[in-house]
Amino acid sequence: MKTKKRFPAYDIKSPKYPSLPSLYDNLAFQDASFQGNQIILEFFDDHITDNKINGKELIRELSSKYKISAGTEDLSRIKEMMAESYIVQTYNIAELFFKEFNKTYKQIHNISTWKTTIKIGKSDKKLDPLNQLLNNLTADKKKNLKRLPEFLLADYYRLLRNGYVHREIKKNVSLKKPKEYFEKHINSTIYHFQKYYKSIPKTGNLAPNLPEKLNHRDFVLYSRILRNLANYLNELCPLSVEQAFELSEKDSKFFNTPKKINYHEFPNAKPKLDTYLKNYYKSNFGNDMIQIERFIEIFYSKY
Repeated sequence: MKTKKRFPAYDIKSPKYPSLPSLYDNLAFQDASFQGNQIILEFFDDHITDNKINGKELIRELSSKYKISAGTEDLSRIKEMMAESYIVQTYNIAELFFKEFNKTYKQIHNISTWKTTIKIGKSDKKLDPLNQLLNNLTADKKKNLKRLPEFLLADYYRLLRNGYVHREIKKNVSLKKPKEYFEKHINSTIYHFQKYYKSIPKTGNLAPNLPEKLNHRDFVLYSRILRNLANYLNELCPLSVEQAFELSEKDSKFFNTPKKINYHEFPNAKPKLDTYLKNYYKSNFGNDMIQIERFIEIFYSKY
């Protein structure tokens, strides 16, 4: 019997790195804001087309009404600029996550020597946080991560972001590197994204796109693959419950509630303390009850 091929879900079984919930929250808030902005753009475009309105004149009227300077009246250019800005801002969230993930990874493994550069020719090139992680993993883990479609696409959008923020360079020059990367690494993964990321909004070309064809769909895809990449990294570099507890001990707020409860008054304090430890674990590391029980067990064994 044939089984239906499903999305290759990157499920989390080990405790979550503390940086994952922050990534989820940051992306969720940003996604809601950008999606709302895109709805307004799409509606405005449809509105002037359906009602045969002169879009440029309407933008000028609205600019005067709301006392906002309209730098351009070209709707296609506005959409293009917004699509680019979505990628830039999403990268900022991604970079923050990878930095925090690396910090925890180094901490739990007591890593003192961390590669931040790579030799290219005679010079050392500084690595971004994701590629720093890649180059500090074991050979097997590095190999698995390097061929993951989500990793490749995250790296592509990073290069694209770099091309957008360096506006002092001519566009055909600043976008040359991401274009070459797309043709070399992303073309072969397009089927993966079209098969497993189907519920992407229908505005614009199917994502991922070359720099000159970038649209709103690229931002949506970027945001979604970051969540799956984060989950994959969580399992590629697993955190144990014992390590999660060690991280908690370094949290200055971790012992505030136990002290208020006066946890040394055992067993009277146990019900409240159990509830606190359970909720703390859920907020920071996940909902697995076996892991939660182990976390509580470690607390009582040490304190």
